[in-house]
Amino acid sequence: METINFKKTGEPLFVKFTIKEGVVAASYTIALIDADGITEIAKYEGDNNQVNNDKFKLPAPVALNNGRIIRWTTDFKGVDIANSSRYEMVLEFYQGDFLLKCLSNKGLLTGKEQHMMEIIKLLGE
Repeated sequence: METINFKKTGEPLFVKFTIKEGVVAASYTIALIDADGITEIAKYEGDNNQVNNDKFKLPAPVALNNGRIIRWTTDFKGVDIANSSRYEMVLEFYQGDFLLKCLSNKGLLTGKEQHMMEIIKLLGE
Protein backbone atom coordinates (compact mmCIF):
# COMPACT_ATOMS: atom_id res chain seq x y z
CA MET A 1 0.00 0.00 0.00
CA GLU A 2 1.34 3.41 -1.01
CA THR A 3 1.24 6.31 1.45
CA ILE A 4 0.67 9.99 0.71
CA ASN A 5 1.86 12.37 3.45
CA PHE A 6 0.24 15.80 3.61
CA LYS A 7 -0.01 18.79 5.98
CA LYS A 8 -3.26 18.66 7.97
CA THR A 9 -3.33 22.45 8.19
CA GLY A 10 -2.20 23.00 4.58
CA GLU A 11 -3.89 23.90 1.34
CA PRO A 12 -6.57 21.71 -0.30
CA LEU A 13 -5.68 18.23 -1.59
CA PHE A 14 -6.14 17.32 -5.26
CA VAL A 15 -5.84 14.08 -7.21
CA LYS A 16 -5.13 14.07 -10.96
CA PHE A 17 -5.36 11.15 -13.41
CA THR A 18 -3.34 11.08 -16.64
CA ILE A 19 -2.19 8.57 -19.24
CA LYS A 20 1.50 9.13 -19.94
CA GLU A 21 2.07 6.34 -22.45
CA GLY A 22 -0.02 4.13 -24.69
CA VAL A 23 -2.97 4.43 -27.02
CA VAL A 24 -5.75 3.15 -24.80
CA ALA A 25 -9.43 3.57 -24.10
CA ALA A 26 -9.68 3.85 -20.32
CA SER A 27 -12.24 4.54 -17.62
CA TYR A 28 -11.24 5.06 -14.02
CA THR A 29 -12.67 5.43 -10.54
CA ILE A 30 -11.02 7.15 -7.61
CA ALA A 31 -12.93 6.21 -4.45
CA LEU A 32 -12.22 8.02 -1.19
CA ILE A 33 -12.91 5.67 1.71
CA ASP A 34 -13.05 6.54 5.41
CA ALA A 35 -10.30 5.31 7.73
CA ASP A 36 -12.65 2.49 8.82
CA GLY A 37 -12.03 0.92 5.39
CA ILE A 38 -15.76 0.58 4.74
CA THR A 39 -17.56 3.92 4.35
CA GLU A 40 -17.21 5.53 0.93
CA ILE A 41 -16.87 9.31 1.31
CA ALA A 42 -16.66 10.34 -2.35
CA LYS A 43 -16.29 8.81 -5.79
CA TYR A 44 -14.66 10.50 -8.77
CA GLU A 45 -15.04 8.90 -12.20
CA GLY A 46 -13.84 9.69 -15.67
CA ASP A 47 -12.30 8.45 -18.89
CA ASN A 48 -9.46 9.53 -21.09
CA ASN A 49 -11.86 10.72 -23.81
CA GLN A 50 -13.14 13.63 -21.73
CA VAL A 51 -12.25 17.14 -22.75
CA ASN A 52 -12.40 18.41 -19.16
CA ASN A 53 -9.62 18.22 -16.61
CA ASP A 54 -9.20 14.94 -14.71
CA LYS A 55 -8.26 16.73 -11.49
CA PHE A 56 -10.43 16.38 -8.38
CA LYS A 57 -10.45 18.28 -5.10
CA LEU A 58 -10.70 16.11 -1.98
CA PRO A 59 -13.07 17.17 0.83
CA ALA A 60 -12.23 20.02 3.20
CA PRO A 61 -11.12 20.72 5.82
CA VAL A 62 -7.95 18.94 4.75
CA ALA A 63 -7.40 17.33 8.19
CA LEU A 64 -10.52 15.18 7.65
CA ASN A 65 -8.59 13.16 5.05
CA ASN A 66 -6.07 11.89 7.63
CA GLY A 67 -6.18 8.08 7.63
CA ARG A 68 -8.54 7.86 4.68
CA ILE A 69 -7.92 5.45 1.84
CA ILE A 70 -8.03 5.95 -1.91
CA ARG A 71 -8.94 3.00 -4.11
CA TRP A 72 -7.85 3.75 -7.68
CA THR A 73 -9.22 1.39 -10.33
CA THR A 74 -8.89 1.60 -14.08
CA ASP A 75 -10.37 -0.57 -16.83
CA PHE A 76 -8.61 -0.15 -20.15
CA LYS A 77 -7.91 -1.67 -23.53
CA GLY A 78 -5.14 -1.00 -26.01
CA VAL A 79 -6.44 0.62 -29.17
CA ASP A 80 -3.35 0.37 -31.39
CA ILE A 81 -1.05 -2.21 -29.80
CA ALA A 82 0.82 -2.78 -33.06
CA ASN A 83 2.28 0.73 -32.72
CA SER A 84 1.97 1.22 -28.97
CA SER A 85 2.36 -1.92 -26.86
CA ARG A 86 3.15 -0.30 -23.50
CA TYR A 87 1.02 1.80 -21.17
CA GLU A 88 1.57 4.05 -18.20
CA MET A 89 -1.22 5.56 -16.11
CA VAL A 90 -0.41 8.09 -13.41
CA LEU A 91 -2.19 9.38 -10.32
CA GLU A 92 -0.70 12.63 -9.02
CA PHE A 93 -1.37 13.99 -5.54
CA TYR A 94 -1.15 17.73 -4.91
CA GLN A 95 -1.51 19.96 -1.89
CA GLY A 96 -2.36 23.30 -3.46
CA ASP A 97 0.05 23.56 -6.40
CA PHE A 98 2.74 21.41 -4.73
CA LEU A 99 3.14 17.85 -6.08
CA LEU A 100 3.22 15.49 -3.09
CA LYS A 101 3.64 12.22 -4.99
CA CYS A 102 3.23 10.67 -8.40
CA LEU A 103 2.08 7.03 -8.53
CA SER A 104 2.51 5.10 -11.76
CA ASN A 105 1.04 1.87 -13.07
CA LYS A 106 2.68 0.59 -16.24
CA GLY A 107 2.98 -2.54 -18.28
CA LEU A 108 2.24 -4.21 -21.58
CA LEU A 109 -1.02 -3.96 -23.47
CA THR A 110 -2.55 -7.32 -24.35
CA GLY A 111 -5.18 -6.28 -26.88
CA LYS A 112 -7.84 -7.48 -24.44
CA GLU A 113 -9.63 -5.64 -21.65
CA GLN A 114 -7.32 -5.09 -18.67
CA HIS A 115 -7.91 -3.97 -15.10
CA MET A 116 -5.67 -2.41 -12.47
CA MET A 117 -6.23 -1.40 -8.86
CA GLU A 118 -4.09 0.47 -6.34
CA ILE A 119 -4.80 1.17 -2.66
CA ILE A 120 -3.36 4.39 -1.22
CA LYS A 121 -3.36 5.66 2.40
CA LEU A 122 -3.53 9.38 3.21
CA LEU A 123 -1.56 10.44 6.28
CA GLY A 124 -1.65 13.94 7.73
CA GLU A 125 1.34 15.39 9.55
